[in-house]
Amino acid sequence: MIGNDDDDDGGRRRRRRRRRRRRRRRRRRRRRRREEKEEEEEEEEEEEEEEEEEEEEEETTTITTTKQQQQQQQQGSSSNNNNNNNSKNNTDDGDDDAVFDAS
Repeated sequence: MIGNDDDDDGGRRRRRRRRRRRRRRRRRRRRRRREEKEEEEEEEEEEEEEEEEEEEEEETTTITTTKQQQQQQQQGSSSNNNNNNNSKNNTDDGDDDAVFDAS
């Protein structure tokens, strides 16, 4: 035994130090784990929000494209009708030519 006999408390100090160290380590671990979980949850929430935004963008683009397609189809069908009407009015079935050729 080196030092005074008063210093020898049967290892109580050592045990207390160990306990304190263990408690500190546990607290640090718990704190780290808690922070990591929170970070993971935040990242997951951000990813979900991004996915929702992408889905909304896709929905709006499909709506606009379908509207554009409908408008194009309507314009196309009306122009086709005009072409059909014009072709009906200007039909040359060859009967008139035959009359002129015969004379």
